[in-house]
Amino acid sequence: MNVLVGYHQIAQAGKKNVNGEDAIFISKNYSCFAVFDGVGGWASEGIDCSAYSNSLSEGTKIAFQDNNITNPIEIMQFSYEHSKEITGTSTACIVVIEGYSLKAANLGDSRFIVLRNQKVLLCSRDQTMDWNTPYQIGTDSKMTPKTHAEAYSIELKPNDFVILGTDGVFDNLSHQDIMNILYTKNDSNSSNLAKQITLKSQEISLNKKATVPFGKEAKKQGQKWEGGKEDD
Repeated sequence: MNVLVGYHQIAQAGKKNVNGEDAIFISKNYSCFAVFDGVGGWASEGIDCSAYSNSLSEGTKIAFQDNNITNPIEIMQFSYEHSKEITGTSTACIVVIEGYSLKAANLGDSRFIVLRNQKVLLCSRDQTMDWNTPYQIGTDSKMTPKTHAEAYSIELKPNDFVILGTDGVFDNLSHQDIMNILYTKNDSNSSNLAKQITLKSQEISLNKKATVPFGKEAKKQGQKWEGGKEDD
């Protein structure tokens, strides 16, 4: 199967790192993809919150490209072991495509979705310990990919879309918002589509009057929230 890949990253305003605390991985053969959302709370201790997520990305590269590990949970476990000397915590979402078969692993509230014919075919479940507190691996966390990551699989068809993103996207854009971009822009360039998704997410995150998925969930949890949610 021919896979077209595009990506785009935007850091929250004021972050010193160009991509904020988020990190991504795309394999050379476009068959393994991953996103990692470093937890920003470590900054208060003077720690670079992007170091851990970037180490997970590096570990994913070693596992998949150098060691030929193709099981997403095993890849995530390898990257977790690879990063034990780095202080920090992160969510993780990894997708592997072999032929028409997609396998994925998710830990935390980063997300992947599979779209077909303007419908959501598969979506990873957000894993949270409490409202706005996602599952995470790393320093002081007892969670590991082997014990807490959830596995997914599906058979793909031509013209399916597979979207990976951190909560900076999905807190501000509904799945319908994303489909409106993918199916109405008449743009077959995957990089352009990825950029349009992230730019739209950023635009809405800065809108103090926007109604967004994060705000809707906040109200369900008895929290007050108005407008978009700024993030990487």
